[in-house]
Amino acid sequence: MLALDTNTLIVVTAITLILTASAILISWLINRQIAGANHWSLGYLFLASGILLQATQEYLNPLISIGLANHTIVAGGYLIWMGSRMFQGRQALPFHYFIILQLVLFMMLALLKLESSGLADRTILMSAILGALSLLIASELLRKNAQRNLSTTITGIVFVLLAIAFIARGLSVEILPKQGNMVTAGKHSHITYLFAIVFNIPIAFGFIIMLTERLENRLQKLANTDFLTGLHSRRAIVEAADRLISRSNRSHSSTSLVMMDLDHFKNINDTYGHQAGDALLSHFADTMRQCFRPDDLIGRIGGEEFIAILTNTGFADAMEAAERLRTTFEKEPTAFSGHQIDATVSIGIATTEHGAETFNQLFKDADKALYHAKGTGRNCIASILDSAIVPVNSTIS
Repeated sequence: MLALDTNTLIVVTAITLILTASAILISWLINRQIAGANHWSLGYLFLASGILLQATQEYLNPLISIGLANHTIVAGGYLIWMGSRMFQGRQALPFHYFIILQLVLFMMLALLKLESSGLADRTILMSAILGALSLLIASELLRKNAQRNLSTTITGIVFVLLAIAFIARGLSVEILPKQGNMVTAGKHSHITYLFAIVFNIPIAFGFIIMLTERLENRLQKLANTDFLTGLHSRRAIVEAADRLISRSNRSHSSTSLVMMDLDHFKNINDTYGHQAGDALLSHFADTMRQCFRPDDLIGRIGGEEFIAILTNTGFADAMEAAERLRTTFEKEPTAFSGHQIDATVSIGIATTEHGAETFNQLFKDADKALYHAKGTGRNCIASILDSAIVPVNSTIS
C-alpha cells in the first residue's frame, strides 16, 4: 500500500485552496458587482497560507509555524463567512468582531502549550472554532431569502457536513500521539488534510456555480430592465404579458392594457436638449410607479412610449388609473437645470372585456386607441369604444 507523506498532503491541500481562490477571483474580476466573492478568494488564500505554515513546524519557531498558522487559518474562515453574508445581501460585520476573535484565539493559544505536547488541546480548540465558522457560513447560505437557490442550498449543506467533520476531529484527540505536531501526527494528520481536500472540491464547485448563476441573473435583469427609467424593458413585457393574460382568462377576470406616449417629446428635446428629455422620461416613469399598483406590469417599450398591463382590472378601473396618471403628470412639471418643463401624455386603453384574448390583440387595440388620442388633440385618453376605432378582432361591415 502506498504510504502517505504529510508534507505532500499539506502541499496538495494548499494547491487546491489556491486554485479555488484563483477561480473565484477570476469570476469576481469578470463582474465586481457580485458582493462577497473577493472575500471568498482572499479567505481561501489565507487558508492556504496557514496550512503551508503548518508544514514548517519541524523548522520554524512555534510562534510562526503554530501560532501564526492558526491565526491565518481562522482569518481565512472568517473572511469566507463575511463573503457569504455579503453574497446573500447582508452587511459584513464591523472589523472589531474580527479583532475580538483573533484576540480570543491568541489568549487561548497562550494558555495552551505551543510545543508538541499541546497538540491535542490545540486540535480541540481549532476544531471548535473552525466548526463554528463552518456552521455560520452554512447558516448564511441556507438563509431563506430571494438570493437562495439550489446551488446555495447544496453548498450550505456541505458546510454543515464540514462542521460535523470538525466536531469529529475534535472528539478524536484520544488517538493523537502524546508527542508530535501536525507534520508528525501520522494518520490523524493524513485524515485531516484528506478531508480538507475532499470537502474543498464540492465547496469550490458550489461557489463557482453560485457566482455563475448570480452573473446570469444579473445579465437577465439587465436585459429585462430599461437602463434609463428602471422599468421593465419591451422584451420583459412581451415575455410576461401572454402568461399574465392567459392566467386572467382562465380565472375569468379582465386584463387591461394601457399605452402611453409623451406629447411633443421631440420639441422638448430640441428646446432643452437630450438630457432634459431623459429627465422627463425618468420623471414620467416615477409618476407611473406612483399611479399604478405595485403588482401592475409597467415598462418602456421605446422612445417616449410606455406600457402598463393591469391584471384583474376592467375597463372602468383602467380608465380611472389612466386618468389619475394623466392629471398627475400634467400637474407636476419636470425640474431640469433651473427649468420647469411642462409636459402631457396621450393614452390608449384596450381590455379583454371588449373581445381581445391575447397580448398581440390588446397591443394593437391600445395602439389604435393611442393613435386616436394623439389625433384628437393629445393630453387625453381614448379606447376602442370610441366610435372612430375598430377593434382588431372585429370586422368592418
